[in-house]
Amino acid sequence: MTEDFDDTVIRVRGTSPSIDGTDLDDTVVRGPRPASQPVEDAPPQQQSAQESPPPDAPAPPKLTSAPRGSSRHFAIRIGEAGALIPLDVPSLIGRRPRAPRIITGLPPRLVTVESPRREVSSTHVELRQVGGAIVVTDLGSTNGTVVHVPGLVPRTLRQRESVTVSAGTRIDLGDDIVVYVVAPTPVATGMTGAHA
Repeated sequence: MTEDFDDTVIRVRGTSPSIDGTDLDDTVVRGPRPASQPVEDAPPQQQSAQESPPPDAPAPPKLTSAPRGSSRHFAIRIGEAGALIPLDVPSLIGRRPRAPRIITGLPPRLVTVESPRREVSSTHVELRQVGGAIVVTDLGSTNGTVVHVPGLVPRTLRQRESVTVSAGTRIDLGDDIVVYVVAPTPVATGMTGAHA
């Protein structure tokens, strides 16, 4: 018979009801999680703490996205001939992108790209519009993210690193996948990209 590590409810004997006549709340004590329990079963608060970047990595800037109803947005394009994808919401790009369990702000748009050599991570990079700029964040990719800002030396982002870029920037994810940042253009509210 294996040990059971379920939550234990402790009821104190002889407790009086509260002033309004309702019973007092029970106290819940959680036992230690056994080593054999997979991380996926951990509550969301524990899961997000385990996925936090290493202590030496810089924290991404806490910025808000441009409002959904805004009349002008930057856009991105996958490859030189790809369809424009407006940055009216954050975009997560990768082989099999997944939104985080806890979303603050607008839900992201998931943009899937083909990566035959698997150089692009499942959820590789995030691009979001913040006022008049674009913030590119490497999401812990395995092979890195190379940012080519016009007039500057190309820069390889560290895992979880963020950088602000301008229109005309190229972002190389590997496996010949290049994301182009396009200048703001008038966009009707609710427009979606081909990869949405």
